[in-house]
Amino acid sequence: MPLKKSARFRFLPAACLLAVALAAATLCPAPARAEGEAPASLEERLRKLESLLEAQRRQIDVQQEQIDTLRAELQRRDADREKEAAPARRALEAQAEQIEALKTQVHLTQKSLEEKTAGPRLPDWTENIVLSGLIEFEAGYGRSSSDAPDSRVDGSDLALATVELGVAARVTDWLTGETVLLWEEDDTEPVDLDVGLLRLGDLERFPAYLEAGKLYPPFGNFESFFVTNPVVLELGEARETAVRAGGVFGPFDLSLSAFNGEVDRAGDESDHVDDFVAAASFARESEDGRLCFSAGAGWISNVAESDGLQELVADGAGDLDEDVAGCNLWAALRYGRANLLAEYLGALEDFEANELSLDGGATLLAEESRPEAWNLEAALEMTERLTVAGKYERARDVFSWQHERRWGACASYVLCETERACAILALEYLHGRFDDADDTTEDLATLQLGIEF
Repeated sequence: MPLKKSARFRFLPAACLLAVALAAATLCPAPARAEGEAPASLEERLRKLESLLEAQRRQIDVQQEQIDTLRAELQRRDADREKEAAPARRALEAQAEQIEALKTQVHLTQKSLEEKTAGPRLPDWTENIVLSGLIEFEAGYGRSSSDAPDSRVDGSDLALATVELGVAARVTDWLTGETVLLWEEDDTEPVDLDVGLLRLGDLERFPAYLEAGKLYPPFGNFESFFVTNPVVLELGEARETAVRAGGVFGPFDLSLSAFNGEVDRAGDESDHVDDFVAAASFARESEDGRLCFSAGAGWISNVAESDGLQELVADGAGDLDEDVAGCNLWAALRYGRANLLAEYLGALEDFEANELSLDGGATLLAEESRPEAWNLEAALEMTERLTVAGKYERARDVFSWQHERRWGACASYVLCETERACAILALEYLHGRFDDADDTTEDLATLQLGIEF
């Protein structure tokens, strides 16, 4: 059985001293004795050593008692400190429990408030519904003059220019629907179904898609930094009940649309789907996002099916001898904060005499004409909110229906913007000239406040 710690402390030094004494007695010679002194016997020397060892043993015992006393004192002090710390520890544990209880209470209160403020929970099917809209209010001042005497006319107006509401629904990953209702003051009152289509396709899995319904065939880009629509849009935009099939292959988007237009050839009593639009576009962006370039081209079998020219043909002869094809080219470039837009749209052949009206009325144009227009815009994002832009556009054979040339400037400022909505204030000035006998010019200033969500 091993010795206890106190026993080891007691006997180890004594054993060491005994061994040292025996070695000294054996190896060291006895001290020289005085003359006539009797030599000390071995027993006497052993008794002296035993006395010395006993004295050392008593000293070790005294030191061991002191050590034991100190150890007991340390243990007592540790016990006292433990007693003193116990109330503080219990207080900290109680505070921790109170904090956890408060956290639970705060969580329950917050959850209750969210349920009260959120109102009734919408059904799960609404997660596949996306609402969007646009509201635009405009204040405008215009002035026109010509070479005719007393021809100067000016005026101002306020208008709720546009109210648009869109609903998009995803039935499955392959089937979606979209509806857009449009109201434009003095144009589409009360409300017009602007877009209503079904879309088949999942571009993340397969590159092809199919759209069917009332839609805008992709003849033209019509992007602009201005409030007023460019002449290319007025000349070429078309909205038809059509079918569009296409595919996305990397940066390329190719499509073909078919519809039954309202402008027919003279003497043709048939009513068939015989109008087509072919379009191709390309888009590419640099890895850092600073450079973005996109371009496209389009072809339409009869440019008279555009919303603008359709009215001129309907108000004029009503029919054409032959379909007049049209083409469109456009490009958009963005580098950093600088933007550049360019677009051309026009007829590929001439309209015959008396096929178009001169001014949108019943006066027929007694000469051949080939309407065309182009638009060039440059814009600079001065800050993250402020953008300034300038433009110049030309048109040919549009006569008094549209401006022959027009230039201007526009500044737009983002008042506020969130993930789901933004509000923009824009100020625009345009100076235009018409191709008519009186050489009419027009100046127009427009202030627009728009909200998009």
